[in-house]
Amino acid sequence: MIIFRKELIAETNSALASNPVAPIFGPGSGKTTLARMISQETESVYFDPEDPEDFLKLTNPKLMFRHHIKTYHS
Repeated sequence: MIIFRKELIAETNSALASNPVAPIFGPGSGKTTLARMISQETESVYFDPEDPEDFLKLTNPKLMFRHHIKTYHS
């Protein structure tokens, strides 16, 4: 199970290296734990759309990204 988690962390970090956002979706458990682990290991922001406060932040993504993402080059 630990190897599987390391692979998921590597895949997500790879996605974050080339994209400002990397959503984590899927059935079952482990998504929140994975997101929290990555947010502790990298310079990133974690949002839980099931948390009412985070959900409100995500209703205005332009404002949220301006606040949290310092530089973004497309």
